[in-house]
Amino acid sequence: MLTRRFALLTAVLLGMLVLAAGPAKTGESLFSDDPFRNTAADTNTDRLDSGRLFRRWPDEVRAQGRFRLQYFTGEPVKDQADVDFDLVEYDFRVHVPIFLAEGDELLFTFNYDTISVDTKAVLPQSQDEDFPDALTDLGFNFTYQREFYDGWTGGLHCRIASAGDELFGDEATVLSATGYLRAPGIFDGGNWLFYVDYANRRTERNMAAFNTSAELDAWPLPGAGYEMEFDRSGWLLLGLPYSAVHFEPDEWLTVDVSYKLMREAHAKFTYVVTNRLEFYGAFDWQGRIFFRDARENEDDRLVIYDKKVAAGVFYRWKENLRFNLELGRSFDRFAYEAEEYDDRKDNWFEMEDAMFITFEFKLNF
Repeated sequence: MLTRRFALLTAVLLGMLVLAAGPAKTGESLFSDDPFRNTAADTNTDRLDSGRLFRRWPDEVRAQGRFRLQYFTGEPVKDQADVDFDLVEYDFRVHVPIFLAEGDELLFTFNYDTISVDTKAVLPQSQDEDFPDALTDLGFNFTYQREFYDGWTGGLHCRIASAGDELFGDEATVLSATGYLRAPGIFDGGNWLFYVDYANRRTERNMAAFNTSAELDAWPLPGAGYEMEFDRSGWLLLGLPYSAVHFEPDEWLTVDVSYKLMREAHAKFTYVVTNRLEFYGAFDWQGRIFFRDARENEDDRLVIYDKKVAAGVFYRWKENLRFNLELGRSFDRFAYEAEEYDDRKDNWFEMEDAMFITFEFKLNF
C-alpha cells in the first residue's frame, strides 16, 4: 500500500512539473536534441549521458526527473506447489545540478526504487521466514567534477543509500565512493579513463562490482578503459570491468551494447522514425542486490536475477517530456540469498518465465 501511494504521489508531482514547464514557443526548442537519449547503458551509471562515463552535464538542462513502472505477470515458483511469484517495480529519480561553472560542476541525484513482491515462496534455508514483500533502494548521490588543463578531468562520486527490506537498517546501509580521472588519449578523440571504486556493501550500482561476492566488500577496486570517438557515427569504450559501444550506422538506426563483469549485459537497437518517434528492441541481463535486515549471516545478500527481451516505443512530447512503453518477456529468473553467486543453489528458488509491461516518462526542465 505504501509503495502504491508513493508511485501515485510521484506521478502527481511529475505531472505538475509538466504543466509548469509548459509548451515551447513556436519555432523554439527548449532543449537540444535529447541530450539524455535513453540507451541500454543508462542503467550502469548515475551520470546521464548514455553510458559515457563521467561526461559533463549538458548546460541546457536544469534538472531531470524520471518515473518508471514495470509490471510482471504472476508465474509459478518451480518445485514449490501452488506458489506464484508476483512482481512490480517502481523507479523514481531526480537529477539536479547544484552548480555548473566553467570547469566545475556539482550534481545531486535522488533515487527511490522499490520491488513489490507478492508470494508465499520461501528460501530453503529460511523456511520459517516469509520472502520480503518490498525491497527498496533509496539513495542520495553527489558527484563533483573538475576540468583541469589540456583535457584532463577528475571527479568524485559519493553515495549514501539503503538497499533492503528495512530502510536504513543497520545491515542494509550502503556507503560508496568512486574517484575517477580522464586523461587525453594517444589518438585524436580518444581518452584514458581510470577509476577506483569503494563500498562497504556492493550492489549492482557500483561501477567495479565484478560479481556478487561478499569477499569484495570494503575493498577498493580499480577500473580502467580507453574511449574513442568516431566523428558523429558513435563511440567505443573498451575497459575492465565496464565496456560499451554506441554506433549510428545510419540516421535512422542506432545500436547500443554494454557489458560489466561478471554477469551484466545490455543491448538496444533503435529505429528512428521521426525526431519524436522511435521503435526499439532490447535485451537486458542484470541482478538486483539487497540486504535482508533479519539475515543470520551479515555477508549474505538477497539477489533477484533475470534476463529480458523487449520491444518498445519512444515518443517525445512538448520537447521536454518523453514517454516509453515497452512489452517483453523475462526468463532465466531466480532469487537466492548467499555470500557468493557460486553458492546460489544452496539457498534459492526459480520462477517460470513471465511477461512484463513497462511505462516510463522523463522530464527535462
